[in-house]
Amino acid sequence: MNQTFFSALSATLVLFFFIACGYILRKTNAVPKNSAAVFSSVLMHFFIPVLILYIMTQNITPEAIIAQKHQLITSFCIIIASCLLASVIAKVMDKGKSKKGVYTFTMAFSNFAFMGIPIVEAVYGPEAFTTLILFILPYYILVNVLGDIIIRDEKFPRVTTLISPITVSIVLGFVLVYTRTPIPKIVVEQAHTIYASSIPLSMMLMGFVLAGKKITSMFTSLSTYFISAMRLILFPMITLIALWLLGFRGMALGVPVLISGMPAAVNGVMLAENAGKDSFHCSSVVFISTLLSLLTIPMLSYIVTLF
Repeated sequence: MNQTFFSALSATLVLFFFIACGYILRKTNAVPKNSAAVFSSVLMHFFIPVLILYIMTQNITPEAIIAQKHQLITSFCIIIASCLLASVIAKVMDKGKSKKGVYTFTMAFSNFAFMGIPIVEAVYGPEAFTTLILFILPYYILVNVLGDIIIRDEKFPRVTTLISPITVSIVLGFVLVYTRTPIPKIVVEQAHTIYASSIPLSMMLMGFVLAGKKITSMFTSLSTYFISAMRLILFPMITLIALWLLGFRGMALGVPVLISGMPAAVNGVMLAENAGKDSFHCSSVVFISTLLSLLTIPMLSYIVTLF
């Protein structure tokens, strides 16, 4: 449990450091006012697509997909169920529907990569990596396509979303994996650099957004704390009970529960910024839920080891 706590603390401190950097740069006018929009566009059109390609081609094989297809199915089911439940809760919270999409996204999607990967590895060790990557692959597939629909509060995806660089990178990733296309070492090394850069850039984007309003309003919003509680406590507990009743045990149970218990996904900030929605509230929920996760993640990590 101590190892898990320090892994969560380390991951959180790294995130907060870059959030603070972005906040200070924007508050001191060291970067222009449109920095959030520029960073969001660069991340969505270049960094995230390369990140997805790197994750898929370097960690997944056709054999692994076939052998652990249940992880993919479980993940898809959890995402859809989470979106439906979050939508119901958000509809009750926001009668006017002005923030329904933002509320739904921040409850439904967790920080499955930036926080999820180091935490799962801390609990189960390196041998969990393949299982983890296959479980979070549907998150990569759905977080932007389905997330864009949710943030905009629309019924169908836009054509631009379906043919976006992120969607294209997922399709290309599957093609490269199944055709076993060799990738030059120099390309892999550059892709790894871009992968590593995605985290600080995403967090700095949050800092830019938070600097646009009084930061005290982030700590006084009751909806922010409520959504954080749903994300960190209710959703992982529902996942735990449902999977346990279905016969899941060990790592097959622990990985989905831990990913379900991560703080809100930073992808929402990018999507909200691009869609002209309330990116400040998205950033607030990500910030507060990440801060509170220092308490909930160690407890959740201990609970899953009991099963």
